Amino acid sequence: SLSWAGNVDRLYGLAGQQPPASHAAWLLRIHPGDRDRVAQAVRAVSIGGGGFEIEFRVISREGGFRWVKEKGQVFTDEGSTRLVAVDVDVTEARLVADELKRAKLLAEAANLAKTQFLANMSHEIRTPMNGVIGMTSLLLDTELSPEQREFAETVRTSADGLLTVINDILDFSKVEAGKIDLEILDFDLYRILEEAADLLAPQAQDKGLELATSADADVPRLLRGDGGRIRQILVNLIGNAVKFTPEGEVVVRATVAERTSNGLCVRFSVTDTGIGIAPESQVRLFQAFAQADSSMTRRYGGTGLGLAISKKLAQLMGGEIGVDSSPGQGSTFWFTARLQLAVDAGGGQDPQPAKLQDLRVLVVDDNATNRTILERTLASWGMRPQSAAGGAHALHLLRAAVDGNDPYALAVLDLHMPDQDGIELARAIRADQDLADVRLVLLTSVGERDEARRAREAGIEAILNKPVRSTALCATLGSLLAQPAVAEESDAPMSYRPRSTPGASTGTHILVVEDNIVNQKVAVRILESLGHRADVAANGIEAVQALSEIPYQLVVMDCQMPEMDGYEATAEIRRREGTDRRTPIIAMTAGAMPADEARARAAGMDDFLTKPVRREELADVLDRWLRET
Repeated sequence: SLSWAGNVDRLYGLAGQQPPASHAAWLLRIHPGDRDRVAQAVRAVSIGGGGFEIEFRVISREGGFRWVKEKGQVFTDEGSTRLVAVDVDVTEARLVADELKRAKLLAEAANLAKTQFLANMSHEIRTPMNGVIGMTSLLLDTELSPEQREFAETVRTSADGLLTVINDILDFSKVEAGKIDLEILDFDLYRILEEAADLLAPQAQDKGLELATSADADVPRLLRGDGGRIRQILVNLIGNAVKFTPEGEVVVRATVAERTSNGLCVRFSVTDTGIGIAPESQVRLFQAFAQADSSMTRRYGGTGLGLAISKKLAQLMGGEIGVDSSPGQGSTFWFTARLQLAVDAGGGQDPQPAKLQDLRVLVVDDNATNRTILERTLASWGMRPQSAAGGAHALHLLRAAVDGNDPYALAVLDLHMPDQDGIELARAIRADQDLADVRLVLLTSVGERDEARRAREAGIEAILNKPVRSTALCATLGSLLAQPAVAEESDAPMSYRPRSTPGASTGTHILVVEDNIVNQKVAVRILESLGHRADVAANGIEAVQALSEIPYQLVVMDCQMPEMDGYEATAEIRRREGTDRRTPIIAMTAGAMPADEARARAAGMDDFLTKPVRREELADVLDRWLRET
């Protein structure tokens, strides 16, 4: 039998009726969908003893139901068994929980729909953008009148601006949806710094700004983490610095903020001599769609998303982001990232030819930051550097070194200096017979072929583009010292390294698989401009057939195509090749989501480029894969 106490009629919806007097009658008041479950729970504790807690629905008089939480305990006393339970009405709490669950499901569905929409939007926009940017770049490589070149440059600048907006919106949406995962891989920190600076070098050069990178000697070169995301933050910070700096310099630095038992915290900073930011405006900088003030957007453009994205990425890497600035005094934007030492942390250092050890080298540059960075770099290779801020001082040091029987072996000259540029200084050095043995290297921000001719005529033997990569500088100095000096009248080619050199990949036969006619033309023309031969297939079926007839050295593969897409085509190519051959296949697609790259690699593709693809990016990828084959 059952005994009741409390407000049972309200709880069970009895409305004045007598409560159930037996266990069977009580079960009849429970919702049919919960009845068996409750009966089994009560039976289990009646046999085994102990307590129980269960939620179930009871039928109300009106035919509805209410939720009850019952907590009970079995007591055995002198051979008899009693079950004592307390029932609590939890209907309102269950309704709230159900509503929250429904809202969560709706939000997840909305997020999924938004993500899919963004992926589709990105693909549809990037496909024509690839044609616009690609064809504009090719147009700028042709002979144009000044007015035509101005129009074409405007088209390219506008397209680049539109692409930046698209990338920011897509990235911000991924961050907000929690769709960004970090890739934990070994990476070269020095290379990341230099690549980020290289991307912004043209804009800095257009404004006459010095752009330099530096890493403290105690910062390991090889680390483990997401190097791509570090590069992304750096590009955003450097881009802002260049945008808001009318004159002067932008300097990128990496220092060790903290060392831990299994890694370190690296602090990255970007310091400029720009307009600066008022304290009251700094608090809004890292908020989405916000800039220092509304006039910034009108004057400088931008979505106001870059710093918000950078903040999220820094936090994902266990770090933080901030700014130190005063109006008119420039700014330093910084962020930290917690990284591990690479598996092969002992490798990856710059090659240090024995020929560089203990050699005197003179750095001539009017920019103090550049002088300091170059001196530190050269000293780390065992050289004995000294610097001069201009031509007159440089000539004095060179002549004094000869008089002291400790001459300089090398002089690294900046091209753009106020009183005497690097080529004029080179002529003055070559005019002095006592300085004939000094080997000359020119640093330039322009890199035009006419400039190379003038430099050669002045007796300069190598040219490097700024910002200078330490690996390129080290290799150039080592190579230069291993060769005999080039006579002034010689026509021998100089060691000239423009930013977009195709390198070892020149002259290969490549298959372009692309269904869009405009993008076919863009890809073929870019490849031809890099010195390659290119054939075209319009879909995966044609690509598979073409590779069965011609042994192409590399394939550039679009992913979304009719009849047979790039994923299916790659899988079929890999199946046919077996273990005897592996043709490098580079995905070149408008899909910009992480899942797109993962799917491409899973299908057997070797590398991944997102449209619109720039000539320099394609050249780097080709150089990497064709050099390995």
